[in-house]
Amino acid sequence: GLEPDLAGGAGANLTIELVQEVVPDGATHLIVFTSFNGGEMASGVSTPILDYIPPTAVPAGISFTDEDASRNEVSGTVTIRPAADETGLNEYRLYWGRNASKLENSDALIAQVP
Repeated sequence: GLEPDLAGGAGANLTIELVQEVVPDGATHLIVFTSFNGGEMASGVSTPILDYIPPTAVPAGISFTDEDASRNEVSGTVTIRPAADETGLNEYRLYWGRNASKLENSDALIAQVP
């Protein structure tokens, strides 16, 4: 449902929280109009709908061999075998991890490869 948050008072930004709203077929933008006594402005102000869809493609694999003899330092080439279907992907991101699936922390990004 749509519930406006008007707690900010006059001049504050107005917010409407959309929760799993189904986008109608053909809709490409959100448009806001002002109104007064039943009349609306002639043309609204809009923003495009950029629907977030996380990728489902999985890289085929990753390999790395440390070539650095120093403790707590690594050197070498990381090889990423691409996903079988890269439709909808624009990059691969390499992170430090605590184990096979958990990121080290929010700053764990090492590199992005287009």
